Amino acid sequence: MSRADRRTALSPLTALTALAALTVACSGERLRPGPPNIVLEFPSGTTVMSPDTLTVVVRANDPNGLDTVSVALRDAIVTLSAFARTELVELVFLQIPTDIPPGTVLTVVATAADLSGLMAQATASLNVVENATSP
Repeated sequence: MSRADRRTALSPLTALTALAALTVACSGERLRPGPPNIVLEFPSGTTVMSPDTLTVVVRANDPNGLDTVSVALRDAIVTLSAFARTELVELVFLQIPTDIPPGTVLTVVATAADLSGLMAQATASLNVVENATSP
């Protein structure tokens, strides 16, 4: 073996040391970015009529920071200020139009995006009840 070959060849001890270092570096559990968590809740006893205002509680969190959180009902979208926050808890008030018949299922959709660009959605549904007007 020439002098140049000896300089570029790895000794068994060098190769074993490199392998041990790689094994130790990869053995620990690493946290990987995941999508944000998002939950929609209706306050206890919530019913909705047409017309009405629906109150929704939105909870979102992400350890790396939220970018945007929005809540949608049909064509209406409410965007909440969440930039760089790790947690958001907000009350959202959604207007229920007058032309929705009783028995219609309304689905609220919340979307959260984090600063890494990962997204998550949550949905919650509620039936429109008849508007009981007093005589």
